[in-house]
Amino acid sequence: MVAFGEPAGKRIRDCKLVPVNLTMYFNGEEKLEKEKGLSHLKKIKVHQLAWKAYQQGGLLSYEDIESIFGISTSTIKRYVKQYKEKDIVVPTRGQIEDIGPGITP
Repeated sequence: MVAFGEPAGKRIRDCKLVPVNLTMYFNGEEKLEKEKGLSHLKKIKVHQLAWKAYQQGGLLSYEDIESIFGISTSTIKRYVKQYKEKDIVVPTRGQIEDIGPGITP
């Protein structure tokens, strides 16, 4: 994962990388999916994974999230926008480092 603080425009292969452990499951997700639906659960998981990576010094790109969850970048953008409208930060590489699309190793 690309480390927090690596600037936009720098090639991925020249960036500092950090290992991160991401948890794909959390307690109560079946109940949440049943009550609020799968889309709501995915939205929460996108937020959760972005924060888990950030807390370990890494940043996920939208394309990283896309490859993990199998959801489109347009869906991820919509989720991030919905959080932003509520003043909730989703710490992705694009949001923190102000970059365009790209997959981090």
